[in-house]
Amino acid sequence: MPLTSKQLNDLQVDVLREVANIGTGHAVTSLTMMTGESFSMSVPAFGVMVMNEFESILGDLEALAASVYMPVEGDVCGHVAFLFPYDSACQLTDLLLGREHGTTTVLEELECSALMEVGNVLISSFLNAISDLSNLSLPSSPPGIAIDMAGAILASIVTVSPNLGDHALTIMTRLADTEYPVEGFFVFIPEPDSLEILFQALGIES
Repeated sequence: MPLTSKQLNDLQVDVLREVANIGTGHAVTSLTMMTGESFSMSVPAFGVMVMNEFESILGDLEALAASVYMPVEGDVCGHVAFLFPYDSACQLTDLLLGREHGTTTVLEELECSALMEVGNVLISSFLNAISDLSNLSLPSSPPGIAIDMAGAILASIVTVSPNLGDHALTIMTRLADTEYPVEGFFVFIPEPDSLEILFQALGIES
């Protein structure tokens, strides 16, 4: 289901859906190799969101979240993050560390290390999908992790990188075949004009 914060034409929707499908395919393969468990991942929503309207998909910008983030350079510059609601981050940590559901309630060093590893895998999967379809070079730096309110995390990314634009390519993901829901959001915030460069490289006009 496309997000509608920025109006997209049918071709843009189709291309972004392909990015989402290829990215989730890469992610599932990598997660299966990491954990030895079988996963499937769905994409309930995707689109291009205005930064100040993220509350419409995150639900509550003051709710705790965990985010793995990194800058992206190359042909399209910006910042990329994978944002997990706090409950989902704890549930995912239980899966990654082979714990009984509900064991993880606080994200400390071990838990953050596991989340940063899987977040890096998920981000790389979507960046590789974008790169494969656009033929753009999108090298990223080593990831960092933040535990804070969702709104504060997004604000800090924009503050650290003041040249970022006011729109973000957003892909909502949900791990399936798990007893408890694990949701997350891939968020790519490009610098001004970079979104247009990306769309043009994907063969669509913004």
